[in-house]
Amino acid sequence: IKTFEFIQYQENKNLLLKERSVLGGGIRYDFQSDKFTCGIGSGFMYEHEVLISDNLIEGEKTDFNIVRIANLLTLNFTIIENKLIFHNTTFYQPSLSDILLDFRLYNESSLVFKISEQISLENILTFRHDSDPPSSLVNNDINFIVGLLISF
Repeated sequence: IKTFEFIQYQENKNLLLKERSVLGGGIRYDFQSDKFTCGIGSGFMYEHEVLISDNLIEGEKTDFNIVRIANLLTLNFTIIENKLIFHNTTFYQPSLSDILLDFRLYNESSLVFKISEQISLENILTFRHDSDPPSSLVNNDINFIVGLLISF
């Protein structure tokens, strides 16, 4: 068992985030085998958000201070040794004040294809669910990213 800590600052016009600051930590347990590693953890986080009000309903709240439970699950699996690796990270973050109705779920899955010792191709699929998004946003977002990783 070990601890985890994090601090984050974010701006994202697509999510109407003028600014988002997060601070948190908790405990985590990792276990592994030859081709598989898994981590599970839980803790708390403080989140401060200021929304861009341009597309919101008049009078809609734009400033939030929320304490959330920070749950995480990580999986890494080597499919083909030195060639193909699968990574998955899931966060489940319910609000302490409304655990059943105010939560966020975020999942990021990636496949990394190693082309050479220094170059890999990464395909990332992300899914984000917010049970209580701002009025002009939908509950679910899905993104697909293809990236080139270069190691020195």
